[in-house]
Amino acid sequence: DNTEIQYAIPIFYIKVAVSNFLVDLEQIPRNSLGINYLDLSEVVGLSSDLHQGYNKGLLIFGNESVDLPAVYPDSAADQAKLEEGDIIIGINDEELTVRDNFTKILQELALGTTITLDIIKADGSEEQTILTLDVIP
Repeated sequence: DNTEIQYAIPIFYIKVAVSNFLVDLEQIPRNSLGINYLDLSEVVGLSSDLHQGYNKGLLIFGNESVDLPAVYPDSAADQAKLEEGDIIIGINDEELTVRDNFTKILQELALGTTITLDIIKADGSEEQTILTLDVIP
């Protein structure tokens, strides 16, 4: 017998549970790679020197004039030797597509997960990098 049982939980109970959870935590931990980037699927008019002919993926990019580094010191990306101008084109052997949200992908992984990134380096060479995500509050 494949009888399916469904439960309904009043939204009030969900709100209370979430509020209680958040009160117990001063901050909510999340995964971080330690980079700032431009999503190449969303940017137009970027110099071909920067995007290297790619129209999808993540260009590691900072802005020193507003103190926004491409790679944060001592981060997972820094330890993996990622640099400004590198392009992330895949994660865990899955190509990043136009519809992917990289931040969402990272947050859906368990905290501190080890991942593999497919990278096009700023010099045009291809590389696979294995790193463990930082967990930040």
